[in-house]
Amino acid sequence: MQLYDIRSYGAVGDGKTDCTNAIQKAIDDCAAAGGGTVAVAGGRYLFYPLWLKSGVIIDVDASAVMLAGTNPELYPEVPENPYWNVLFALRHNRRYVFYAQGAKHIGITGHGKIDFQGLAFVDPDPNVIPGEGRWKRFSDTMVPGRSIFFVGCEDIRLEDITLVDTAGGWFSWLLDCTDVVVHGVTMRADVRMPNSDGLHLGSCRNVMVSDCNFQCGGDDCIIIRSMQEQFTTPRPSENITVTNCVMRGGKWASAILIAWTHDYAIRNCVFSNLIVKGVHELLGIHAPDIAFSESKDPPRYPDTPEPPPISPLEIENIQVSNVVADVDHLLLLEFDDETEVAFTRNIRMHNIQAVCTCWPLIRVQPQHNVSDIEFSDISMELRPAPNEPDQTPRTFYGVPGPFLDCPHVRNLTLNNFRYLGMRK
Repeated sequence: MQLYDIRSYGAVGDGKTDCTNAIQKAIDDCAAAGGGTVAVAGGRYLFYPLWLKSGVIIDVDASAVMLAGTNPELYPEVPENPYWNVLFALRHNRRYVFYAQGAKHIGITGHGKIDFQGLAFVDPDPNVIPGEGRWKRFSDTMVPGRSIFFVGCEDIRLEDITLVDTAGGWFSWLLDCTDVVVHGVTMRADVRMPNSDGLHLGSCRNVMVSDCNFQCGGDDCIIIRSMQEQFTTPRPSENITVTNCVMRGGKWASAILIAWTHDYAIRNCVFSNLIVKGVHELLGIHAPDIAFSESKDPPRYPDTPEPPPISPLEIENIQVSNVVADVDHLLLLEFDDETEVAFTRNIRMHNIQAVCTCWPLIRVQPQHNVSDIEFSDISMELRPAPNEPDQTPRTFYGVPGPFLDCPHVRNLTLNNFRYLGMRK
């Protein structure tokens, strides 16, 4: 496979010279020749947004650091295109660091580091206590909202790379992508960083995530959604495996978050062999309704058009197993009363050792059609919530209640669920 050394194109690894044009030219030549590897050798390379193309793998040497620039004026918006409706960019932000659309056989690999220099886009207030608050961005829109943003792509590899301090939003957003491998990736952000989601899979199919280390600051580690607003027809997320990962985050975060407002079908997902600490829930399944939810998320703007017809949410065949966790909830499953849900079924949590501040919570209504929820071989110990040393076991944000108070669930199975008592 042909190798394209960015230094041959004029890139200088001094951490000061803008190497964007040199790296992009290497990518363009590599793609034009039918594909190959763009090699980032030892050094520190300053760059601004890069557009990946079919057949191109960016490989970052172990002694190399790619430094995303800190001037927000140099981060363009994704233009209108046939792959997705940019007017429904989440949080009205369609800026990026790495972008690709409609590409095949692409990737970012290597044992080096990509530093997105996210501290340049927030006010790192020393008075914000880790775990108790999050820093404020200088702007929601004049920041690169996604560090790695691939749309409508096929055969993606993210391997062995270390990603640090996502700039103004998520580490990654893979939207309508197929055949994805994420292996040996580290994502690391301060717990006070806002919206520093890790791996965000929207309407993706056939995904394998393994041997990764997520420290995603103040937000979720892995998010699986099935977007509808961005497309003319709904597209499912399905056939997703996550295994052998460490997940850490803040008090507002999920290790695994499934669904959100206006999502479609999410099915056939397996999560296994995980160590999880510090997040709010091991598995969160949420679908607020934008018209009724207090969060009003995703937010609307004056130029946001009316969404296309929205199909009801479908969730099925979700399995979480072989986990050691220190979290608030094992499971937090809740829908707004007005959220249209066709069904949520076949959710299985198996072989889990957990220390929690709350009982699992399932807060749904009969019209949500929730059924076939199973907890098997669970050992759970309760502990007081932070800063609440006298708090008794609780179900949701300090509201006391009985264990698994969920009258609207059909076929709930508890098989060898052991409650080990309250930790002193």
